[in-house]
Amino acid sequence: MIKRIFLAITVLFVLNMHLSAKTQKETVDSGLKWLRTQQKDNGSFLEYPAITALCVSSFLKNGFTEEDPAVKKGVEFIIKCAKPDGSIAVDNMGCYNTSICLMTLFDTKNPKYAGIIDNAREWLKKTQVGADGSVESIDKFYGGIGYDSHMKPDLSTLQHALEALKETTSSDNVFMAPTSGKNSDKETFERAIFFLSRCQNVKATNDQKWAGNDGGFVYSPDGESKATGSKSYGSITYAGLKSFIYCSVDKTDPRVIGAYNWIKDNYTVEENPKMGAQGLYYYYHTFVKAFKAMDIKSVKDSKGVDHPWAKEMSEKLNSLQNPEGYWVNNAERWWESKKELATAYALLTLSYCVE
Repeated sequence: MIKRIFLAITVLFVLNMHLSAKTQKETVDSGLKWLRTQQKDNGSFLEYPAITALCVSSFLKNGFTEEDPAVKKGVEFIIKCAKPDGSIAVDNMGCYNTSICLMTLFDTKNPKYAGIIDNAREWLKKTQVGADGSVESIDKFYGGIGYDSHMKPDLSTLQHALEALKETTSSDNVFMAPTSGKNSDKETFERAIFFLSRCQNVKATNDQKWAGNDGGFVYSPDGESKATGSKSYGSITYAGLKSFIYCSVDKTDPRVIGAYNWIKDNYTVEENPKMGAQGLYYYYHTFVKAFKAMDIKSVKDSKGVDHPWAKEMSEKLNSLQNPEGYWVNNAERWWESKKELATAYALLTLSYCVE
């Protein structure tokens, strides 16, 4: 009798495991299906350009094209947000919105958006501290970009801007770098290195008094950390690492090595290191992009355990998906309690987990 009960329990357990197991494609399809139901009549998601762009890119990065109705409507909304000065925004956070929207328009691979893309790139570069020559490199905020051009520069916004500029100059795509008569991308990236170095806890290369020496990053060169004090934390350290790579800093550079060592010491897909659940999906999104930029397929942590990060991330996101298809973060900070944003981050993250 006991053996029969044990056998029945075992069969049920195995059956449940089989039924609950999802392929990544099934996870993505379910997420995109849910996302379609959230699009507004005007093509937006949450009436916000950057969130709309992230949602649209979720489709584009997972195999859809502009022929898809959700993509087409979303792109139309983004285009309507483009301003004569080159920015792509509505009321605020011009640099953040422009960076995200710029990447999405580029992802369409549609040449008819070349003018908007070119204007957005030029506007974005002009918002960098020091671009107009009025601020010298001795200024701690030199090379930075803020959510708006009048706001304090921060590493989170800068990493989006650098990624947007880097991605939209790829020679194997339909859009090429701007003509030589315009502001140089090279100078933008060179200025950014000053800012990045001043956000890193590496005394040898950071001239700010608050700097520690663990190799991780903080939010801003004035020592501000979202993890309190001047403490290094996960999402922003991945952002700093990938930004150094975008700026063509060599992988053997002590700053890159320091950041990567911090990541190995704090590797996890369970939380945003030093932040817990706060900014978790932003962390996941930045996590995969950093490893792709570094061209690393597995990570050996400080205990010598090897982690195939794409597999681990895919499995983690599979487990976090709601049965209805969306993802959500109960930690409300940084809008991740908004299902559309968390779902877009998750779907974009999964697009980088495909071998």
